[in-house]
Amino acid sequence: MRHFLTCPRIFAMILTIAFGAGIIMPMPALAETTGTISGTVSDAVTGAPIANASVAAASPSGSRTTTSDTHGFYTLQALLPDTYTVSVNATGYEPLSVPGVTVQQDLTTAENLHMATALKTIASVTSRAAGNLVQPNVTSDVYNVSGAQLNAIAGGNDLHKTLYQYVAAIPGVTGSGFPAQPRIHGGSAADIAYEFDGIPINERITGLFTTNLSNVGIGNVEVFTGGLDAKQAASGLGIINTVVKTGTYPAVSRFSYGTTTQYSNQFYTAEIGGATPNHKYSWYFSLDKTNSLNQWVGGA
Repeated sequence: MRHFLTCPRIFAMILTIAFGAGIIMPMPALAETTGTISGTVSDAVTGAPIANASVAAASPSGSRTTTSDTHGFYTLQALLPDTYTVSVNATGYEPLSVPGVTVQQDLTTAENLHMATALKTIASVTSRAAGNLVQPNVTSDVYNVSGAQLNAIAGGNDLHKTLYQYVAAIPGVTGSGFPAQPRIHGGSAADIAYEFDGIPINERITGLFTTNLSNVGIGNVEVFTGGLDAKQAASGLGIINTVVKTGTYPAVSRFSYGTTTQYSNQFYTAEIGGATPNHKYSWYFSLDKTNSLNQWVGGA
């Protein structure tokens, strides 16, 4: 007995076969149109991974951001092909940017980021004493050596001291031991101006100073370097100014005497100064006398 398939059955069978073939036969894959940047974020010195670092990639085509994991690993996906700048920020580190990172279609670009530790400002402290060598709003550096400082430097006694010994205590002044002439910053000994209480005392022919004043009656010695005005152009290295003492109220006085042997050296010192109670008028008197005859004769 023959059986004949009806039309509906035939149609259903054809659909079943076609559906099965569609499942078995693979569909063509769609090509990716983006790329990826990945790498690690680490300490530039220790190489330790940096977690929770914020990593970003930016280009005209777009941008992506991500965060590094506990191993310092990061990945930036779905980036359109372009040239990117990769930047990273992490707490305690200097921000870092790496330009020129190229992303290509279907490829992963490796970019490891090494971060430098940021400097920490613990505190800011401003301190400036009234006696500082360099003061604000002063165009030239001013170095001061007071009588008390000189006394401590030169032996702790009240005997005869000279300008040589004053300037020997000033930074940048050399050649100040007798009979050498003082030099500022190693320059010419004749390229220095000398003043006595602001009054020029340079010898007109040689340009050197005309006296090696003792410390008696001298309050301090000032050395000005740099920032000098036009009238001091001939003394470009600086100015050495000896500042005299002024009388005070109540009055002060001092007397010293010293002597040595083989053969001689005698020192006399006298100072006295005073002022009116309202300090409107003051006076000061000083005296220094030195005799020195030390000579070597016949090897003695």
